[in-house]
Amino acid sequence: MDVLAPSSGDVHDVLANVDAMAGGMKKALAARRDEALTALTDFVRANEDAERSPNLRDAKQDRLDLVFKLLSLRERMASDEALCVAALKTLKILSRKEENRLAFTRRATQGVCDVLRNNGRKISRAVASEGACVLLNACYERDNVDAVIACGGVEPLVRFLSDGGGFGDDDDGTGTNEEERLHQSRSRPQPPKPPSSPSSSSLRSNAAGAIQSISYTERGRARVRDCDGVNVLVRALRDLVGGGGKTKTATTTTTADASSSSSSSSSSSLALARVVGAIHNMTSDAEAVRAARTLGGVPLIVPLLRSRAPSVAGSAAGAAQNMSREAASRRMIRDAGAIPALGELLVVGEVPAQVCAAGALLNILGPELSRGGGGAGSGVRAEEEEEEAEAEATTSDDDSDDEPPPPPPPPPDDGADGAARRRRGLGKLISSALALTMVWDALYDGKPDVRAPPAPA
Repeated sequence: MDVLAPSSGDVHDVLANVDAMAGGMKKALAARRDEALTALTDFVRANEDAERSPNLRDAKQDRLDLVFKLLSLRERMASDEALCVAALKTLKILSRKEENRLAFTRRATQGVCDVLRNNGRKISRAVASEGACVLLNACYERDNVDAVIACGGVEPLVRFLSDGGGFGDDDDGTGTNEEERLHQSRSRPQPPKPPSSPSSSSLRSNAAGAIQSISYTERGRARVRDCDGVNVLVRALRDLVGGGGKTKTATTTTTADASSSSSSSSSSSLALARVVGAIHNMTSDAEAVRAARTLGGVPLIVPLLRSRAPSVAGSAAGAAQNMSREAASRRMIRDAGAIPALGELLVVGEVPAQVCAAGALLNILGPELSRGGGGAGSGVRAEEEEEEAEAEATTSDDDSDDEPPPPPPPPPDDGADGAARRRRGLGKLISSALALTMVWDALYDGKPDVRAPPAPA
């Protein structure tokens, strides 16, 4: 560990000196703002890369109280974007550690949420992105999820995911226009700027990650749903995959553009993983399943079962498993060609994806086997048939008066015992596939590759 690197202790000492002045931190910042900003910025530059962060390698708990106090100064945070961004970045770094996340208080959470809400006024993209990332980290702890809900933090996160926060292309993340920046540069020397401002895709990625963390709990899912979060998540997924199930990728035209294009593509990939992960969590809720289906979520999710990103494929399988509990969604998932893709995941996917794929297959094929049991007393439950009929009535676009074709004749009725045997047989088949996969891994330390070769570049 680099003992000379700026530490959280250095930040605390500077803020403590400012806070100790007459009038406290609020008044003292008028004279010592640049000193505080420099201390925060130096700490951020030394620690923002998590893989190289000296702070993250130091297991001890950090002092957070004065950073919390700084962020609670609403007027200062609203009027001084650079100081606000530096404070949020510092808290983001510190909240990577469990000890620090557990030290969050309701008052501290309220300060971050107030910064993001800003009394309904527009904030910079950088403030929005860094604040969302703080909540993403903090909500890894269940108690902090409850605090974020109580402090009104879910609404701005959904808004950021919905439209990128409504930021224009000319927003550089500092919250000031060119004329204001020119005036500032003439009026006083400027301290070092924080690291570069985030893109719109980074903001949406951080917002989606925070929503994914929040939706891990039942209360969180209910709050996200009440904020129209399911609609926003499905729209965001459609934006990311282009409506056809294939992830959008950035195109490079010059060598100079390569770095920013690669960064944008990486942000979009991370955003996709987090959006699908949030949909996976949200579809644990029955109302969210219905909403996702009616909003066209199924045709977007099924192609992602074949994603080369394990996290995306696994979350898509989880969403398919959750949604296939509903009869109408189950039929749509099956008709969209999910069964072969789920079968591939069952054999070559990672363990979490295998478990979700197995559950989805049981949900999709189990009722089909029961339907084969035939007879009025067996097969699909009456309520399930009614649900399918209702879904057909609400989603059908056919206004013609043509008579529908007669249904196919039912298969021979071998009774409820036969249906139960088929379901047990399917369960054994899936269990055997999982067991064979584990044996293969043990023998060959790898998984058979059954994926199609990549398209020519």
